[in-house]
Amino acid sequence: MSLVTSSSHEEDLFDSVKLPCSRMLPNRLVKVAMYEHLAPFGGGPPNRRHFSLYSTWAASEWGMVITGNVQVSSSHLSLGRDIVVPDKIDSATMEPFRKLACIVHGADGRTEPNKTLAIVQLSHAGRQSPNIIGGRSLFAQPKAASAVRVGSARDAGFLGEAFHRLLFQTPQEMTPDDIDALVDRFTQGARLAFESGFDGIQLHAAHGYLLAGFLSEQANVRTDDYSATAANSLHLLHRLVGSIRAIVPDTFVIGMKINSSDYIDITAGQDEVKKFQQEQRALGHLKTIWSWGLVDFIEVSGGTYEKPDFMSGNARQAFFSIFSKKAVELFQNPAECPGISAPLILLTGGIRTAAQCHEIVQNKRADLLGFARLATLCPQLPTVLRNTPADQNAPVVMEPDLSSSAAISLLPQIRLIGAGIGTAWYCVALRRLASDYQAGRKDVFLRGAPRRKGDPGFTLGALGGLFMFWVWLCL
Repeated sequence: MSLVTSSSHEEDLFDSVKLPCSRMLPNRLVKVAMYEHLAPFGGGPPNRRHFSLYSTWAASEWGMVITGNVQVSSSHLSLGRDIVVPDKIDSATMEPFRKLACIVHGADGRTEPNKTLAIVQLSHAGRQSPNIIGGRSLFAQPKAASAVRVGSARDAGFLGEAFHRLLFQTPQEMTPDDIDALVDRFTQGARLAFESGFDGIQLHAAHGYLLAGFLSEQANVRTDDYSATAANSLHLLHRLVGSIRAIVPDTFVIGMKINSSDYIDITAGQDEVKKFQQEQRALGHLKTIWSWGLVDFIEVSGGTYEKPDFMSGNARQAFFSIFSKKAVELFQNPAECPGISAPLILLTGGIRTAAQCHEIVQNKRADLLGFARLATLCPQLPTVLRNTPADQNAPVVMEPDLSSSAAISLLPQIRLIGAGIGTAWYCVALRRLASDYQAGRKDVFLRGAPRRKGDPGFTLGALGGLFMFWVWLCL
């Protein structure tokens, strides 16, 4: 097999790249955040399972590794087993985080520019923190931008509406004091990351969680300084970034994850004028964030619990790349924000082949490439890509088919359930990956991950993953 034939392609993908804060990534490949479901029930610090899991990624040279979402509020968990920022930061509470940062950086003493950057994703689940497993007492409401419940969308359907009412309460609108406390919690999370040896943080402002809710015109109906109007929609994010930047060095990385599907509805037949207006709102937000001169990278993703594009098994390749390309084009025009270095754009979603990776970078559709599920199936993905021809159009890793089980058709046709099957399967896969590493089974592929039907490795189906996920939740 011949390897990359064009040296420029390989150099584009594997050469180091510089962030505005001056930190260097050894290459453009990023292991992005996934929900890991490995902490104790009710939330807690990283543990031996996390250490084993991240050791698998540390064995390959990722440019950057972003943790799964670390919740800043123990009363606003997502699915019960989240890593949580401790209330008190001292040597004891920092130790598990310090160990995780050391694991990501690698045991071989790598130094810049060859060191993988270790980034903590800070999150608050907001109105999407569910009943019972969300960390609150049975009838306690979650807090959010406005008192708009998940599932209030007009197209949720009868079953979807009933399911969302069972799972999610109508949230309590945050007061100014609540928002001040929130800023303090995110800032404490950033302090924890810095003092524990991480290279930076990423603010999770996507997928319908709290920060995304403040940006959304559907979830945020406030009329104060934190409304979703053009003048105020980024007010909270600006406060957070400014508060964090004030307590960390200039070289500390600050990233952000935004929700392209909050702005752009890609369903067929949408009014083109409305589509253009939504796109301009999104690009306007990016330009404003750039103008702050405080953010180093922006990850483009999409979907919420109401429209869970980010969790689905959608086979569209690089399905956010159109938006990311427009963002890159915006950031390449220095006249927009003179004298201010633009953030790098990290594209996550649907990238499956070596040819795609090289094409996206070569044609400037994104600066960085993010992988989550492929990083689970193939932790050493950077090594595999380095040894794969640049024009290879076959998938680098074969993924499980989680939609073909006859039993799946018996489940209620609720989008969140359907999308959640994939999330559950990959949570179980992450747990197996950690267990395999602990047991010394450091294979290049996840043991038991299906490659094709009939393969002896096809041991965990869609319903099996869903069952194992919820059984584990209760242990």
